[in-house]
Parts: sequence; C-alpha cells; structure tokens
Amino acid sequence: MTNAHVADGASRIRLSSLQGNLDAEPIISDSTNDLALLRVASPSHLQPLPFRSSGVGLAQSITTLGYPLAGLMGSGIQVTQGVISGLFGAHNDIRLLQFTAPIQPGSSGSPLLDETGAVSGVVSSTFTHAQNMNFAIRHSLAIALMEAANIQYNLQSSAQTLSAAQMVTQTQNAIWRVECAS
Repeated sequence: MTNAHVADGASRIRLSSLQGNLDAEPIISDSTNDLALLRVASPSHLQPLPFRSSGVGLAQSITTLGYPLAGLMGSGIQVTQGVISGLFGAHNDIRLLQFTAPIQPGSSGSPLLDETGAVSGVVSSTFTHAQNMNFAIRHSLAIALMEAANIQYNLQSSAQTLSAAQMVTQTQNAIWRVECAS
C-alpha cells in the first residue's frame, strides 16, 4: 500500500529495501482518499503489517518508518516519532489524522505505527509553512480499500507496547521504498 499521488501515472513501479528489489503494479487507486494498492509478482517473502483494531486518540505515541529524501539520505530506512496531535485534517477533514513526527519528501506512503507496531494510518502530506503539521490517512480507510479489493489483512492481536528499537526490528522488513517512473 502507498499513496495514490505516489503511484498514479507511473509506467514502472519498483519496490526496494535492503532485502532487494521487486517490480510492482497498481491494482487499485483511490484518489479521493489518496491510497493505492500495489501487487508484486513474487510476494512470498513480504511481511504484511497488522492494522490497529480500534480508533486512535489524541497524544497517542506514533512512529513512522520510511525512506524520506532517499537520494540524499541513502537507501536505509529512517525512523521518526511523535504523537497524534489532531483527529482531523485541514477544514475538519475526517479522513485524516494530524501527527507531529517529522516527515520529508519521500515519506508519503509510510506507515504511521502505534505503540504496538500496528498501522494507525498512511502518511500522506504536510503543511510546508508550518512545523510538524503532518497528516496521515486513517487506517480504517486503508482497511476499507483492502476489503473492496478482496485483500486479506491482519488486525493487531497483541497489546504489548514496543520500544522504538523493538518496533524497528519487528517492522522494517515490511517497509519498502516505492520508486516510480513515468
């Protein structure tokens, strides 16, 4: 899963991580909610992340893992942390959550993880003339898109809080850089 604004219009999509490279193709894109699902030819070694089974609350701790500024910062995964700072986006947009973890260009499509390592949202945007006013699409919309595409997903079954280091260890193999070419 990534953002529609990342994958739309791409003639070639490649996923990369320290595990290697995979070619991908979009199977469904929801531009209204800025989400896209990608399919890879050989998904056998992909590790899906579980989704949060309940709503999110203000001041809930979150972590993002992704590949911001990958050309400049290298090919390794980057980690930032913050909290849920608002339950709506601009103009009371209920599709979005506001969070404080710093993000950069290239963070789009990264998972917004709760303290158990479950997906709470999909990083989508930021206000460029404000500090840490960042937004993610709610996990419930990501789940709805997967259900519409008849794709199986898992809900978080453990309530065990993870340290940031534990979370990175448990989730980094599930997070891939999405490279698109027109």
